[in-house]
Amino acid sequence: MSPQPDLPTTLRKAQIGENLQLLQLDGEPAFCQRLREMGLCESVCLRKVSDGACLICLVRGVRLALSRRLADKIIVTSHSTNGAV
Repeated sequence: MSPQPDLPTTLRKAQIGENLQLLQLDGEPAFCQRLREMGLCESVCLRKVSDGACLICLVRGVRLALSRRLADKIIVTSHSTNGAV
């Protein structure tokens, strides 16, 4: 029996230090476009760095701070990477 793939979750619920792949952005078109302009595009690989007052993730070598409300609108799945995020 092959291992079951990881189920999608929100960025807010993902584990700290986990390598992730962005699957979908939920929200108004202007909101989604702004996130894409910041580098959060569908299928991009990222890593959740911390989850304090705001959530910090590493995207293409840049740390982005997001509110928990925004992180709830970013759908991700676990992703194994062999290189830098």
